[in-house]
Amino acid sequence: MFEKVILNHKKIRSIMREKRIRKSDFAKMISVSPQMAHYILSRGSIKYAIIIAHKLGVDCSDITTTVPIKLRLPPGVKIVNNRVRNEKLSNYK
Repeated sequence: MFEKVILNHKKIRSIMREKRIRKSDFAKMISVSPQMAHYILSRGSIKYAIIIAHKLGVDCSDITTTVPIKLRLPPGVKIVNNRVRNEKLSNYK
């Protein structure tokens, strides 16, 4: 099973609420526009985790979480010995 590391947006907002930081103050803290701060708080990627953790004074693992992902393959394709095999084109069994 594969896992993906993502930002825990609810945890970031709860930390901001505890420290009484508004979105505009958060934007100034991380030196981005208010629009970009809104994007980071709602959909931001993992690349902002180190910056946010440093500015909020928490550990990176506190504001990230892992989500299991399922590998979806097209029909007729399967994984054999950690390699993707197309059953229609190969005679490998």
